Amino acid sequence: MLATGDLDTDVADARAKAEEGFAAMKIKVGGKPVADDIARTQAIGEALAGAVQLSADANQGWKRDDAITYARGASAALDFLEQPVMGRDVEGMAMVAGEAACALAADEGLHSFEDVRRHHAMGAAKGGSVKMIKLGGVTRAFQATELFAELGMNVNLAGKTAETSVSSAAVVHLASAAPVLAWGVSPTTPYLAVDIARNPITVREGHVEAPTGAGLGVEVDEDALARYARPS
Repeated sequence: MLATGDLDTDVADARAKAEEGFAAMKIKVGGKPVADDIARTQAIGEALAGAVQLSADANQGWKRDDAITYARGASAALDFLEQPVMGRDVEGMAMVAGEAACALAADEGLHSFEDVRRHHAMGAAKGGSVKMIKLGGVTRAFQATELFAELGMNVNLAGKTAETSVSSAAVVHLASAAPVLAWGVSPTTPYLAVDIARNPITVREGHVEAPTGAGLGVEVDEDALARYARPS
């Protein structure tokens, strides 16, 4: 994630992460004036020069006009643009898609298989972010990736912000099994200051491996878990 919102800092981070071996990066946009987000996206794109897959995620941060302005000004630097408008505004997603030089991805607009089909039918997205919490667990999330594959759509597999290695292990196992994963995997455990696993999910040289062993392959540190327990 390139998420400080500062152009110079995010460009420096992008270069550093590319040297570490990261194959995909996502710019967080939508929290500053659109012109600033356009300039930052263009600068990051120029710095990376196509060396990694680059996307931007607005987390529903724009109205249609601002989303279209960003798409016209910055989408040529991106491989995909994620959820520029409200998740319920599938028509708006289709409008932005018509103005963008890159593919659009849905995220907050995907909560069911029917949502996936609706975005596909309306030309509102060429893929999306699949999350267990939105689709009803591990099995439903995997079935969603099968539907994406059937429709010829791309998949990013992701967790919610700052999940422990328990959830991130499930995300990584799903990524290993998914029939399509053109838009990468985004485990969020590396953003935690402290985890509750003895063998946490880690990113090495920009890549992550699924743990082996029984179940999810994660050994919970019961002592750490007890330290963070809250009385009911």
